[in-house]
Amino acid sequence: MKARLLPLMITIWVAPFVQGWGPTGHRVVAEIAQRHLTPVARERTAKLLHEYSLAEVANWADELRSEPRYDKYKRLHFATVPDGV
Repeated sequence: MKARLLPLMITIWVAPFVQGWGPTGHRVVAEIAQRHLTPVARERTAKLLHEYSLAEVANWADELRSEPRYDKYKRLHFATVPDGV
């Protein structure tokens, strides 16, 4: 019984300190993603982002979502992409 309670107690203790991705997490994931782009995807991404890297624009949606004038774009903040796409 005690062995089962330990993971639960650790989770309860750690949970308040766990944060979401945050700006650094977004940039790290974007950098990793950029390193795995195909040459065609890399070229198209560079063109769309006007030569900015994914890491440089990774927090753009977070920065805009708190401004009411951008409410119409809130649904773009989250994207679910099916596996293999």
